[in-house]
Amino acid sequence: MELLLEVKDTFEIAGRGLALAPDLLLHDRTKDSIHDVLVERPDGLSIQAQARLTVEHFRPGGYKLVVYLPELRKEQVPIGTRVLWQPGQ
Repeated sequence: MELLLEVKDTFEIAGRGLALAPDLLLHDRTKDSIHDVLVERPDGLSIQAQARLTVEHFRPGGYKLVVYLPELRKEQVPIGTRVLWQPGQ
């Protein structure tokens, strides 16, 4: 598995779930997708989860790729957590 991101902040968004910061690079062919991920907390606990990658529009800022963990809560994903994924799945 490869590192998708290291969590710098989290935001609970009603109807979407837990949004992770930083957002990801947006590529020409980026589209919304769902991926199985491994959430590795700084305390050593690992959680299997699904991540939803969604293209969002911000004002200002334009389009960004945001990672959501809809099944998890803010207290389950502390700052410094690493999110690993298998690209191309």
